[in-house]
Amino acid sequence: MIRKLLKALIGIVVFAYVGAASYMGVFQRSFLYKTMAEVPALADAKLPGAEAATLVSGDRIRLNAWVVPPKETARAIFLYFHGNAGNLM
Repeated sequence: MIRKLLKALIGIVVFAYVGAASYMGVFQRSFLYKTMAEVPALADAKLPGAEAATLVSGDRIRLNAWVVPPKETARAIFLYFHGNAGNLM
């Protein structure tokens, strides 16, 4: 009795896992974040001393950046990657 119940439970878990994996495989494009075409204004960021910059990668992709130079030259530099999609804010 317990063995039969355990087999049924394992079967349900496997079925649910395969179903969820299949769903994610079929609809994976809908899980991607959409990028924003417009670049937010630097004034909206309220970063004193910030300057807008455009970086060009080796494969000619333009990357928008905001640079805030350190007040002291011996200070560490903080590099922030904001993640997938969206923009600098």
